Amino acid sequence: MYLSKIGLAVVLLQLSVFAASEVWTGKVAKEFASGAGKSNDPFVIETPEQFALMAEKYDPTFYYKLASDIVLNKGSAKDWAKSAPKNKWTVYGDTLKPALIYLDGAGHSISGLYISSDENFQGLFGVWKGSVTNLEIRNSYVKGGASVGALAGTFYGYEQNTPKDPNVQNISADVIVKGTRNVGGLFGTIGFVWMDSVYAY
Repeated sequence: MYLSKIGLAVVLLQLSVFAASEVWTGKVAKEFASGAGKSNDPFVIETPEQFALMAEKYDPTFYYKLASDIVLNKGSAKDWAKSAPKNKWTVYGDTLKPALIYLDGAGHSISGLYISSDENFQGLFGVWKGSVTNLEIRNSYVKGGASVGALAGTFYGYEQNTPKDPNVQNISADVIVKGTRNVGGLFGTIGFVWMDSVYAY
């Protein structure tokens, strides 16, 4: 098993309350905030429920952009090996039908991801083909068999030609990841990937 961490004060308090992201209800939204899913007009995701909709629409190819931080569970991931949080993430995408997702985190974060399984290819997506940029993933717990990572069990980028830009860029992760083999902070295994400014703790 591998492991892969009175005045001004009132105004500031009010701002921090309004800025706090809502925790996922476990439900799936019916539509995105805006956008058409194209490279020049991506689907805009503002809530965890819309984020879950992105996961369900993992095929065919669409482009997405986060407009807020996504909180899937509250609490500390350090406790989730013994006591599971409220929401367990459903992993979409496999070797026969990978997730075709192009995701721009736009500087936002995903936290509270919880996956506990003995199956192979575990992560935010099981097998992911596309790109992910400008994203932080933290306070998350991902457990699986072989090929396990916080973002994907297996990640494939561009398969033809040389891309103009990295397909994994400006990514950081502070997560707990467990598996039997091919275990990584972000990805269990990768192929056809150009990375830039990627950190996992």
